[in-house]
Amino acid sequence: MANVQQDEAFSGDIDRLYVSAAYANQGPSMKRVRPAPMGRAYRVVKRTAHLTVQVSERALKIPRVATDTDAAAAKKPRAKKKEQE
Repeated sequence: MANVQQDEAFSGDIDRLYVSAAYANQGPSMKRVRPAPMGRAYRVVKRTAHLTVQVSERALKIPRVATDTDAAAAKKPRAKKKEQE
């Protein structure tokens, strides 16, 4: 989030940002040698990871403004169901 705040190309609202995806991929492995008894050596693999975080912006919800046709449709009475004998 801090990187987006510093980016001059970002013109959105920071309060609407959320993490849309986050995952880890395998990175390069560092191969090291660990001393072992009797002059031998054991191989140690120190693994690393590539972390990826995607940030997206939520859509802005704009409230709908009521019009005269909406008010007339709301006042329209519904037809009653016929009772079956």
